[in-house]
Amino acid sequence: MKIVWLTLVSVCLAGFPAVAQSQNDNYQQQQAKIISIEKLAPAEGASLTRYKISTQVGDTVYVYQYKLESEEVLPWAVGDIQQVRVEGNVIDVKGARGEEGHYNIVSTAKANTQSPQ
Repeated sequence: MKIVWLTLVSVCLAGFPAVAQSQNDNYQQQQAKIISIEKLAPAEGASLTRYKISTQVGDTVYVYQYKLESEEVLPWAVGDIQQVRVEGNVIDVKGARGEEGHYNIVSTAKANTQSPQ
């Protein structure tokens, strides 16, 4: 009986990494290229600077807003490559120092037309 249990536990432990890896593959980050950055008008009395960032992943362009304190410098430029993960209406962007920011997607478009859907 001990042999049956040991065999069962061994099979379960051997299969666990494969299951864990397949779940992580669903959430892998992709490379995206910033195709435009637009500085938005500041809100009345706000100390934040807002930008509309358009980044292309495959044949889709995702647009999201990025906010900075007024004295901070935007960490990206047009043409920069970002590591992103898109889930529903949220885009996760990996920063230069490895931190991950979560932003709501404002609009999407096909890369060749760039008209919001």
